[in-house]
Amino acid sequence: MPRQTRGGRGRRSRGERGSVLVEFSLVFVIFMLVLYALITFGVLLASKNSLTHAAAEGARAAVAVVDDTSTPGVDEREQRALDQVTKSLSWLGNRFQPGDATAKVAACGGGAPVGTQCITVTVTYPYSTRPIIPPAPGLGLVIPDKLTSTAVVELT
Repeated sequence: MPRQTRGGRGRRSRGERGSVLVEFSLVFVIFMLVLYALITFGVLLASKNSLTHAAAEGARAAVAVVDDTSTPGVDEREQRALDQVTKSLSWLGNRFQPGDATAKVAACGGGAPVGTQCITVTVTYPYSTRPIIPPAPGLGLVIPDKLTSTAVVELT
């Protein structure tokens, strides 16, 4: 029987001396993985929201521009949309590349009057090749390869 101390608790036997350290290290690793997963999810959600906002801003910016017909092959509305997307995503720094966004003016579909044109702005961010937060081992299974957002606005 272990010797009693003043507090009424018995002393730990020699076989249990490092158990607190082992238990702490196991709990700490699990806690850090959960914390990392929460931070990564928050950054992914904020990034997706930012891409959606940038695509919408780009599409809206194109509405105010009139296409110059004297420059064939260049649609100023598409260029203005891409410029606005790049400006909106400037917080990503060099992670965002101009080729990640596309803008296309074409005939509207789905019940729009004939001859109506729409601009479609698509922003695709390849998260697997340019992550904002470095990946943790084992969590790559739940992180998407790319984030995509599309906005369509009717041009009048």
